[in-house]
Amino acid sequence: MEESDNPLIKLLKAQRRLRWIRRLFSLGGLLVIVTFLGLFIGGIAILGTLGGSGQQTADTAADGDSDLTSTGVNAEVFHATWVHYYTGSVMENKEKAVIAIAKKYGVSPALMAAIIGIESGWGKSAAIRNKNNPSGQMRGNEILAFPTLNDGIEATGQTLNALVVREGLVTVETLGARYAPVGASNDGGGLNVNWVSSVKKMMQEFGGTSGLTASGGSGAKPNSKGWVYPLQPYQVTSPFMMGRQSPTRPGKYENHYGIDLVGSLRINAAKDGTVVLSEMRGDYGLIVILKHSDGWYSSYQHLLSSKVKVGQKLKAGQQLGIMGQTGDSYGAHLHFMIMRNYLFSSNPGYIDPATVIDFK
Repeated sequence: MEESDNPLIKLLKAQRRLRWIRRLFSLGGLLVIVTFLGLFIGGIAILGTLGGSGQQTADTAADGDSDLTSTGVNAEVFHATWVHYYTGSVMENKEKAVIAIAKKYGVSPALMAAIIGIESGWGKSAAIRNKNNPSGQMRGNEILAFPTLNDGIEATGQTLNALVVREGLVTVETLGARYAPVGASNDGGGLNVNWVSSVKKMMQEFGGTSGLTASGGSGAKPNSKGWVYPLQPYQVTSPFMMGRQSPTRPGKYENHYGIDLVGSLRINAAKDGTVVLSEMRGDYGLIVILKHSDGWYSSYQHLLSSKVKVGQKLKAGQQLGIMGQTGDSYGAHLHFMIMRNYLFSSNPGYIDPATVIDFK
């Protein structure tokens, strides 16, 4: 009989296999198995995460790319901003030309309008007046000259097409590094350090950035009392105060029961509320008033246009109008007020907006 046919030997081998299996499933063996499985599963998870991260980065980049290459225009916002900044300059009547050329070369009209404004001092620089150069284009340290202003605008479109569309500089940061590099030899005044932030701000004002939420809000989160800024970005030009000198009536002093703001021309509801008034009203100009759930009111005055109707319910940050200078106004701005009672009641109960919203 061969050894492999010996029943005793077979039994001994079976017992040895059984002992090995028992050891494997002892505490130590289980630890080895668990560790192996953990490493295997973890490796798969890491690979999946790396693949997902790559996709997420690509998606994020794609979202950001659309800002500088999107040729869509919010005509009303764009026009109001154009009038606000370019009136009285050589660019005053070039709004349509800028939009058309930007679309021709596949770049954002808001980007082009912002760059021209920043580079030309809003159409009033020596370069644009004397050399028809609206966008600060240079060869070395020499300002380029163009036969006509339209030629200069065309050249601006060509330059932005070359940088944004063909070279793929699809963020303001990467574009700025080429268009207006910090520390450039031809930037004697050191102005390029603010170029990126200035272009971003002005693009938003022209309606061309993603600063506004998809639902039409301001992108701001309400404070603990539910209030948001009625416009962003903003600058306070006149605070709530008693006995200020009237900006429209020299020598006359008046109580200023609200706060004057400039900045983005898009005006938003400062808190959830219901529209109780939207109309032209004498010195107030075009005015919108909201009533809030706590019984308080907010008013938005001197608007160029209203986007709402009486009875309409708004969420904080939802657009209600466009900044203007209707009524008794010294220039385009928002006169913003908060009251305990209705504005046109016998006792409005004026509240300093800065005590409710952190205006800086």
